[in-house]
Formats: sequence, structure tokens, C-alpha cells
Amino acid sequence: MILFANIIEPKQIPISNITQEYLNKEIQIQGKILTTTEYDNFQILILKENSSTIKIKIQHPINTTNNNLIIKGKVIQYNNELQIQANKIIEIKN
Repeated sequence: MILFANIIEPKQIPISNITQEYLNKEIQIQGKILTTTEYDNFQILILKENSSTIKIKIQHPINTTNNNLIIKGKVIQYNNELQIQANKIIEIKN
């Protein structure tokens, strides 16, 4: 008997396409860090792709000199604004 474990990766979508239909769904995006803001228990990144931006909430702050990232996470809403709760961050090497 052969068993296969199917691991489904989140769908990569452009930041500009993130709407309410993705709320509470796992997605993957790619972009460049514009700014970072650190708080007591988390960090907020603003990620830009072309002319669109989105806030990324990270529980464990990252320290990177590379500003090109792939973010995998869940779309959440805070103060009527869609954000991504990051589950995985991958640096894109240039």
C-alpha cells in the first residue's frame, strides 16, 4: 500500500488582488519591504508589489538586510483594513 501526503501550498496572488473574498484564507504574496514598525509583541512590515501595498503582521520580528520577501500567511482584518498574519517568510536572494 502506498500513501501520498498532499501538501497544498497557498495560492500566490498579487497584492492588488487581495479583497474580502480572501479573508481568513491562506495566501502567498511577494514584494519589497517599504517600512518596518516594531511593537512589544510583534512587528508590522509594509510590503510593496508594483504600486500596491499591504501590512504584514509578524509575531517574531525579523532582522533582514534583504528587502525582497515571499510571505505565506492568513488574510485578516484589523480596523477595517486587510492585512496578512505571516506564518512563513522566505527571503529572495538576488
